[in-house]
Amino acid sequence: MEGILLKKFRNILIIVVLVLLIGGFIFYKVKTSQTVELDSNVLGNTSGNIYNNGLFAENDGRIYFSNLSDNGALYSMKNDLSDYSKISSDKIVYINVTDPYIVYSRINNKKEQTSKKVIAFHNVGIYRINKDGSNTVSLDTTAAGMVNQEGNYVYFQHYDKASAYSLYSVKLDGKESKMLEDDPIYPGMIKQNTLYYAGYLKDHKLYKKDLVTNANSEISEGNYYMPILTDRYLYYIDAGDNYKIKRAKTDGSDPETLVDKRCSTYNLSQNEKYLYCQVDNQTDNGIYSVDTTSNTLTPIMSGNYCNINVTSHYVFFQGFNQNQYYKLTIGNGQTADMFNPEVED
Repeated sequence: MEGILLKKFRNILIIVVLVLLIGGFIFYKVKTSQTVELDSNVLGNTSGNIYNNGLFAENDGRIYFSNLSDNGALYSMKNDLSDYSKISSDKIVYINVTDPYIVYSRINNKKEQTSKKVIAFHNVGIYRINKDGSNTVSLDTTAAGMVNQEGNYVYFQHYDKASAYSLYSVKLDGKESKMLEDDPIYPGMIKQNTLYYAGYLKDHKLYKKDLVTNANSEISEGNYYMPILTDRYLYYIDAGDNYKIKRAKTDGSDPETLVDKRCSTYNLSQNEKYLYCQVDNQTDNGIYSVDTTSNTLTPIMSGNYCNINVTSHYVFFQGFNQNQYYKLTIGNGQTADMFNPEVED
């Protein structure tokens, strides 16, 4: 009799343990599949970085970046350029980092070599991954242009063969994907649920779009390119005046020229004290810095460069048609050197 009771107790114990294990597994799967709700105005990256392919993004003391030394894979490092960590083997651009997510555009179709670690059946698209590299979620599986994030929404240039690029949005959980404009608007400058953009197909005026109501309104006439709106100023490249870099009041009035040379791209330090640009006039080509207080233009490195990305302490830029980064320290001299980050298996 005692043996029978012991056997029953053992069976009940096994059932209880199995129920607890299954319940714990279900709870874990449900918990990890839930999307964390973010503050509606938190940004995934700076506008200047997004305009420059979003190859670097800073968040909570770490820099997340596309490692050119490892085929553009997603890495992170401390903001003093130490403690490298590989997050994903995907070749990535347009990095947006919040807590706890990273959103990026996957471009594995442009990898120089195929890695067995890379998911092969979707070579392109927009993906969300946890900062520790876990739980990759697909938000869109088509080729994307520029990608930006504010709060719980991702705004991007969606591609299809029929209409090429158009402006879309999708929630961080992959739901509510919808077209906002049948126009390849660059979603680079987003601030407090408002997208500031230059017209593309019909004109190049400066507009703003309410991302809640989807209503558009004109801010200023002109030929704007890469507008960046801060609390004090509007920075932009004037496509109607030989692509010079200018600064104006936030409504576009009273413009002044900061760089009186043809430029292909630019970016700002986080305190707006310095502006960094690529002069592209065929005579003085190179990376330059501008002291925005004195308007002093200083050459840094001659040649052809692109993708100027800025963090709190550093400026990173890429050699044109090269898999090589360069870096310089903000406000500490004007000498740039190569940036060759470590590679992990």
